[in-house]
Amino acid sequence: MAASNASTSQPLLTADGTPLKTSLQRSMRRSKLRAAMLVLPPLVFLLTLFIFPIGNLLTRSTDDALINHQLPVTFAILDQWDR
Repeated sequence: MAASNASTSQPLLTADGTPLKTSLQRSMRRSKLRAAMLVLPPLVFLLTLFIFPIGNLLTRSTDDALINHQLPVTFAILDQWDR
C-alpha cells in the first residue's frame, strides 16, 4: 500500500519525459486552435454574404435624405395648389 502512495505523488510523464499534464494542455490547445481555424472560413462567408448586406439594407431603409429634400417642395406645391 505504501508503494502505491509513493508512485502517485510523482507526476506522470510521457514517453519523452515531459509531464503528462503539460502534454495534454498542449494537445488540447492545438485541437482548439484547429477547430477555430475550421470555423473561421464559414464565419467570414456568412458575414460577407448575409450579415453585412442585411445590415446595409436596414440602414438604407431608415435613411430618409430624399424625403427631407422632397417634402418641403411638395408642401410648397400643395400650398399653391389650393389658391
